[in-house]
Amino acid sequence: MLHRLKPKSEYAKNILTLMSGTVAAQAVPIAISPILTRLYTPSDFGTFALYFSLVVLLGSLMAGRYELAILIPKRDEHAKEIVRFAIVIAFVVSLLLFAGIGIGNDSIATLLKNNEIKPWLYILPINAFLISVVTILYYWFNRRKAYRLLAKTKVLQSATRGGISLFFGFLHQSYGLILGVIAGTIGNLVYSATKAKNNRLFGKPDIQKSIVLMKKFGDFPKFNILTTLIENLSGNIPVYFFSFFFGPIVVGYYALSQQIIRTPLGLIGVSFGDVFRQKASHDLRHYGECRAIFTLTLKKLLLLSAVPFLIFYVIAPTLFSLIFGSEWKVAGEYAQIMTPVFFLQFVSNPLSNMFIVAQKQKQDLILQIATFLTLTIGMTIGYYLTKDVIIVLYIFTCIYSIKYLTQLVLSYRFTQA
Repeated sequence: MLHRLKPKSEYAKNILTLMSGTVAAQAVPIAISPILTRLYTPSDFGTFALYFSLVVLLGSLMAGRYELAILIPKRDEHAKEIVRFAIVIAFVVSLLLFAGIGIGNDSIATLLKNNEIKPWLYILPINAFLISVVTILYYWFNRRKAYRLLAKTKVLQSATRGGISLFFGFLHQSYGLILGVIAGTIGNLVYSATKAKNNRLFGKPDIQKSIVLMKKFGDFPKFNILTTLIENLSGNIPVYFFSFFFGPIVVGYYALSQQIIRTPLGLIGVSFGDVFRQKASHDLRHYGECRAIFTLTLKKLLLLSAVPFLIFYVIAPTLFSLIFGSEWKVAGEYAQIMTPVFFLQFVSNPLSNMFIVAQKQKQDLILQIATFLTLTIGMTIGYYLTKDVIIVLYIFTCIYSIKYLTQLVLSYRFTQA
């Protein structure tokens, strides 16, 4: 009887493999979150959220977004060359960033209105470089369909991060959450790099080949650097906005709502997205269209998410209060307001890989710029008119919901060459 429930297609098996790793990885932070909220204050979570948003932003840009091109070449040797020169680019950028922070550390902390983050700014370039290399290797293993390995890296990173956060939390060290992120990234990188040696992935880049490939895939840095920058800024506007106008405690409430709901659901969506991207790339190269796999993935995402999100919307404040303590009920109220964004992100983001697969970077850039400008103007007007964080959150929810719906429609259109 059980064998009938097993996925029969390779596509479904690959999704299930990555999802199982994601679920196992997220079981750790979800399980320990009620402990962490009693070991760390909302202000600690706020400082951590600010650091984490910055390091993820920088890590996603350091390689010039060339990692996105790793899936595209038909020959593995060309893909390996992209891996090599992408790592070199990331390293050079990290050195420049370190020098810049060394000069302007105090000014950056003042601008962010958070003195607690000042010593951690020096760690940002190193942590961001490690994240960049981890991401590059992730795309390589995705190309190789090494989904079991990718699942293991998720679990390892999550377990390491959770263990370190707990350890320093029990020692009453407010920086334990940040140390957890750093340790988790290092654990992932060491494991991934060890496995990558089997593919003879590392080595000195071939300068001539690198130049040819950099020119061939020049649209990735040309459009995707700015696109990624704006997308990250748009997604983290509440972190920066609340830090500047309301302080770290409000950021902490917002951060917990993101960590508990958006992060695990987003990573499940990433599992769909990684497999979808590989399959869509293959179909588009060989058949000139990939609408069938797009429609199939969309249906699976809707069936998986509709009912759970509806239930969550009803019970969010009570759920947060019961699990994390009464002082965190506010975080549940924030999560309830943003439920439509969580739902649409879960459905739309995996399929938005069509912007990369179909090489529609320009359209993606336009969408991200429009979203960023609308958010910045809308949230600023909302703040100065009301000084109410709830109103600002509703504005964020409305604008981002429209963004994800637009993204979904455009992704569908790109499925045919």
